[in-house]
Amino acid sequence: MGIRGIRETRDINKIMPYEDDPRYGDPDTYYAEFCDLAPCGGADGLFGYAHRAIERPYRPGDKYSDVIEVGAGTGLHFRFVQHAFMRYELTELREASVEKARTSFANDPRVTCSVADAQDLPYEDRSFDRLIATCVLIHLPEPEKALMEWRRVVRTNGIVTFYVPREGALLDLVRRLTTIREAKRLGYHGYELMMAREHGRRSQALDRLIAHQFRKDHLIRRSGPLPSSPPAFRLYTVYEARILT
Repeated sequence: MGIRGIRETRDINKIMPYEDDPRYGDPDTYYAEFCDLAPCGGADGLFGYAHRAIERPYRPGDKYSDVIEVGAGTGLHFRFVQHAFMRYELTELREASVEKARTSFANDPRVTCSVADAQDLPYEDRSFDRLIATCVLIHLPEPEKALMEWRRVVRTNGIVTFYVPREGALLDLVRRLTTIREAKRLGYHGYELMMAREHGRRSQALDRLIAHQFRKDHLIRRSGPLPSSPPAFRLYTVYEARILT
């Protein structure tokens, strides 16, 4: 190994003072305290385009009586929903996020906020007319199990809608210019480590699992933020599956 190789190894192994802080790169800390403020991942930031794209096909005159959102965080997606409904089950695994959601929706009797695992939903078969998930699948250790659960709880002719971020050079650059800088400014360090822990599934592999699990249904894919953007410039893909059986 040459001198340059030795220097690079030492630089990589250098420990920064905040890396011994248990909050460094901690996903629970990020999602409880910082995610809602993120200019890239937040609903008001770049991925607001993905939230809007999920709801674009629906109008106020449409009705899906029973709706469930899985991995809903603090409920940021809710304000994008345009169609009518009678019941909205907002579910999330992190209790701190659910408590925030309960406070936010305390005056809306249509909304129930519950702790639930997106891979093991505590609902009967065919309980909902529509299921929504925003940037959830890529976080899960067993994404195929989650897809099976999502399909199980939706009624025939119901809709499963979700988006998956397209991990690549463009998205990495956008995060470096926006979310990583803002997270550090707000006091959260280790964003890249957190993403390595959370986004362990590649979008290309997930695409195959999605196509397989919804092979008997009507599955549509829409990429963005520009509909005709080449693969290298896609930041997310929205999937919409109408359950046929």
